[in-house]
Amino acid sequence: MKMSKKGLIYLIIAVLAAALIFAAVKFVIPMVTDGGETKASGPSTTQSGTTTQPSTSTQPGTTTQPSTSTQPGTTTSPVITTSGPSQASSVFPLRVSDNKRFFIDQNGDPYLIFADTGWMLFSYISKDDAVFYLDQRHDNGVNTILCYAAPFKVGTPDAEGEIAFIGNDLSKPNDAYFDHVDYIIQLAAQRGMQVIICPAEMDSYNSYYTTENARELGRYFGSRYKDHKNIMWFVGGDVHPTERQKIISDSLALGIREYDTSHLISFHPAGGASSSDFFNGYSWLDYNMIQVYTADSPKSYTSVSSDYAKSPVRPELLIEPCYEDNAGNTPYQVRRSISWGFTSGGSGLCYGNWVIYRYRGESEGYDWKSHLDGPAFMSVSYMYECFKEYDWSRLV
Repeated sequence: MKMSKKGLIYLIIAVLAAALIFAAVKFVIPMVTDGGETKASGPSTTQSGTTTQPSTSTQPGTTTQPSTSTQPGTTTSPVITTSGPSQASSVFPLRVSDNKRFFIDQNGDPYLIFADTGWMLFSYISKDDAVFYLDQRHDNGVNTILCYAAPFKVGTPDAEGEIAFIGNDLSKPNDAYFDHVDYIIQLAAQRGMQVIICPAEMDSYNSYYTTENARELGRYFGSRYKDHKNIMWFVGGDVHPTERQKIISDSLALGIREYDTSHLISFHPAGGASSSDFFNGYSWLDYNMIQVYTADSPKSYTSVSSDYAKSPVRPELLIEPCYEDNAGNTPYQVRRSISWGFTSGGSGLCYGNWVIYRYRGESEGYDWKSHLDGPAFMSVSYMYECFKEYDWSRLV
């Protein structure tokens, strides 16, 4: 049948209308969240196959952290509560799965870590900037931040003007400084995020550490943070440890464990190594941390897969693949390093940016905020969103 010109116009209009309706159903409606708010960008942060229910309960024997209060003597920052502290208390602390290959939450569900290396989050930026940073990372799927509690440079005051240790003595933590650390951990909890913490980097504080003050420092941290749900621990820090440093790292971990038996502990090695290379038989080593750092393509695969084959079995976490905005690394190289580390037996995706991890500002010729949505980071964000929609734990 031959169609008239007028009929053809009506047909074209009908096809276009159908296409618009399909686009609305496919893309617009799923972006509308409860309460009528629309998410324009950024992947969801819920884990695959689980629905997070609001909860006010805490784990037995712990104290519920206040949801909006600040530490005494501090100024209240604008806190945007996107998922609420109840989510953190119902999900964290993470545990190791029965097969020892990945992390699970308090509901027993596999938990895919998506981490950012914000090493100096506690010490280099203000409360307001911490809110800005955590909101941006949360909105793009990040659920974990890797941090050192004390600054890299010994004796450097934080944004509040406080130093971490009185007289640079690691056995004398300054409570006023760690009040700020408490506040940042609480900000993360309000967003359903966890923080993986080391008290003080071995590479920076090597000459200040002793076996005795390491044990006392571990006790301080274990006692102070044992009731915070949303943390994990690591000791060491960017070293291939000497025998002395091994003894100190062991002492620090055992000091933490004296008071805190709920949170997982690991060791952070320097590039080209795993925690299992130095502490494989130690009882406190709950998961392995691996650092590659360079963009040499096979290293992520070979480092994680070889560690995966070791005994005893532990979750493998490549915490430092190659960094974005560093040493000429391309977005492709960063994506490749992170994805190969995960698909060769890793238990999470860990991203790092050379500008962001120190929050480099104008004094160093940078604006760290302008690097938050780098092309490699956004790619890894989408990668996380993709993996978590499937039964990713079967890959591990």
